Amino acid sequence: MRVGTRIGAVFSVSVIVAAALTVVSWRGAVSSTKTNESVNQTNEVLKKLDRVFEDLVDVETGSRGYALTGQPTLLKPYVAAAARAMGDIADLRELIADNPRQVALAARLADLARRRIDVAKKTVDLRTVDGIAGAVAARRNRGRPGAHERGA
Repeated sequence: MRVGTRIGAVFSVSVIVAAALTVVSWRGAVSSTKTNESVNQTNEVLKKLDRVFEDLVDVETGSRGYALTGQPTLLKPYVAAAARAMGDIADLRELIADNPRQVALAARLADLARRRIDVAKKTVDLRTVDGIAGAVAARRNRGRPGAHERGA
């Protein structure tokens, strides 16, 4: 085989190897980008879930603090968090709209959050109207409608 033919063959093999490495590298970069996007979305979902949890803790803390003391200043976290919680859940639903299983779980979370906020509101309302006895009845009965009126 002549030198020119050998050089041509080596060059051709080098070009094919370089092309193959380029394709493999490109596919790896695309895969890495998709993985990063997935990780970023997961982090956003987790941050939003933390925010919802913080909202519900603030609702609970504010309503209990007011129920125990009757001090209106303790209602600030309750009022702010109650207003914010459902919006945060709506934001969460947007983030997970592409996952039917998570959408169903978010709907359950929204229902439980609404119920928790309703119980806190009843506690605050009873404390405001009936004083500490109303708040104690509401807590004892966990906000069941009419339970404090039945003496349950």
